[in-house]
Amino acid sequence: MRDTPEPAPGGASQGGKTAQEDCALPDNAPVIVRWKLPFSSGELQDMIAAMLAAAGRPDAQAELVVLDDASMEVLHGQCLGRSGPTNILSFPLGAGRGGASGSLLGALALSPDTFLRECFLYGQDPGEHCARLLAHGLAHLLGLEHGPEMERMEALMEKAAAGRISG
Repeated sequence: MRDTPEPAPGGASQGGKTAQEDCALPDNAPVIVRWKLPFSSGELQDMIAAMLAAAGRPDAQAELVVLDDASMEVLHGQCLGRSGPTNILSFPLGAGRGGASGSLLGALALSPDTFLRECFLYGQDPGEHCARLLAHGLAHLLGLEHGPEMERMEALMEKAAAGRISG
């Protein structure tokens, strides 16, 4: 995670669309200064590691970047041409850059502003909603697109993550 010293184990994709080939999470992407999530970075790392192990990739890693809504809105517009912030975006590295054969699958950008707003608006448990979002983002990093196969993988990863964080 960029806002913690240690990396989290474990083109942008969201809503069934993959970003343009040249769209990537910039190295200097702004990160939030104040931790807004209701669980620790260690809990998130444990969850991501459990999900990747359940997906058959215990060796894999995914960087988690935590952004505020303003930064997420910029990425959402640049990468997918959509307005407004979103909860999570995936930035797969792809073959030859660590994705298909290497351990680093890519990066996930998570907006705690949107995440927490969704939990409040829809009465969702923060731990369960976080697992759902991370499973979705990781499934994209693993190369899956929306459909039955992705839904099965998300369910498998969510089950592996159950109880790993407290919301």
